[in-house]
Amino acid sequence: MRFKNPLIGPYEKINVAFLRERSHREDDPRKEFYKAMLENDSFDAYYRSAGEEDVFPSTYRTGPVNADREIKYALKRGWIIAR
Repeated sequence: MRFKNPLIGPYEKINVAFLRERSHREDDPRKEFYKAMLENDSFDAYYRSAGEEDVFPSTYRTGPVNADREIKYALKRGWIIAR
């Protein structure tokens, strides 16, 4: 895996409704990361499911987004928590 300092262990989904909503945004390439968050309960499984590809959301101005960056953002925002 190419990610630097990937997360390990299980996680719990806190705001499932919000994760679902983000996973259904057809115009947002990050939706695949949110689908993977919903489908899995551990960071290891999430990374395998989400893959290593970068995506380029039209609303994001600071460069590409990847699975590692997005799950760390979800953790920081409190949408998921590490167990």
